Amino acid sequence: MTGCKRADHIQCTDAAVNEWLHDAEEEIETARCLLQHDRYQHALVHSQQAVEKALKAMHLKRFGKKDRTHDLVLMAREIALPAKYMDGCMALTMVYVTRYVDAPPIENPCEMAEELMPLAEEIVEWIRTRL
Repeated sequence: MTGCKRADHIQCTDAAVNEWLHDAEEEIETARCLLQHDRYQHALVHSQQAVEKALKAMHLKRFGKKDRTHDLVLMAREIALPAKYMDGCMALTMVYVTRYVDAPPIENPCEMAEELMPLAEEIVEWIRTRL
């Protein structure tokens, strides 16, 4: 990220926040394309990445730093994301580990992707309107 400088603490600019949000929006577009082509597992991974990047954008904006975590629930709580999104954040956090070849497969990936991808879009939009 070109907008962040490391020193004793991280100083982040609006450009860095915008980069993270832009990446989140691109992840949503990728997830949407993958879902249209029945690539459910990959649509889920990109949905997770979209939410993670949007949450990190919000962390940069509010706290001047981003967490080095993939736990969407933890990050969501820290920015007071509405409770209606928490179950989705938990499910998407579990998706994160499925990107590894030796991870157990997701049960019902079609159903899960069709439920979680639109939720990820909502979360990214909720964050975008508050940045």
